[in-house]
Amino acid sequence: DNLLLSGPSGVGKTSLARYVTRTLQERTQLHTVHVRCIGSTTGQILRTIQRGITEERVPENQPVTTTMQQLKTTIDQPAVIILDEADELPETDVLQELQTLPQLSVIVIIHDPTHWLSQITTDMAHNLDGDNHIGLDRYTVDELADILEDRANRGLPPNAVTRTQLERIADEAAGVARRGIQALYAAAQIAAERNHTQIQSTDIDDCFPRARRQIRKSNLRSLPFHHQVLYAILHQADELTSRELHQRYEQLADEVYATAAVTPIGKRARRDKLRKLQSYDLIEHHG
Repeated sequence: DNLLLSGPSGVGKTSLARYVTRTLQERTQLHTVHVRCIGSTTGQILRTIQRGITEERVPENQPVTTTMQQLKTTIDQPAVIILDEADELPETDVLQELQTLPQLSVIVIIHDPTHWLSQITTDMAHNLDGDNHIGLDRYTVDELADILEDRANRGLPPNAVTRTQLERIADEAAGVARRGIQALYAAAQIAAERNHTQIQSTDIDDCFPRARRQIRKSNLRSLPFHHQVLYAILHQADELTSRELHQRYEQLADEVYATAAVTPIGKRARRDKLRKLQSYDLIEHHG
């Protein structure tokens, strides 16, 4: 069956999908392809899938119809496709096309299921909701402390950090694994810089701002051009109304996109990009 994985950023959706498919590969002959949909066209997504399954070179300008025909003839064993960041699918055509391939199952990874399911066809929504939808939530303090303890045991010297300190990090991370792991890493870095043989309370005091900066940098680097443009406009202004943002975007578009490989996008697409920036905790949105 196809599967929908949803939940906030940093709670382990991609890690879970990769773990499940890796475990399946150890037990059976199974092709798996991980596709990051953000910033990709339907054709690019399908060509990535074809390359992953056939391990052959696929021309960048190959038409979608040709790619689909080749996939239908080459997929002769079960395959699982992970469509990561599927909130950013350019349209639902890719899902409709993939559903025509009987040997193929799809794991769709998104942030907001309510919004995303309302954007796709009723048949696809029915296929991916209910029992086929797994929603991941934030971890409890104890659960996240367990994850951090395992990381510490593998990556740090013995007794470098206490369970109480890990619980404090987990609590500050508000149940988001990525935040907790990055905070532990930052605390270890700070302790090393201060020549501490063990992580101190002061190291943990100072680890959270560094961890937030690193996560924001990583999230921003991972985003395509349109998101970068919108973020830059907001970052420069600090705060804008929706109307002001659209006006500034349209005023700057000719100059900003003059040498870009993509063209300016409309208001609806901009709203989708802003929603992604918000889910990555790069911007705040009120109203």
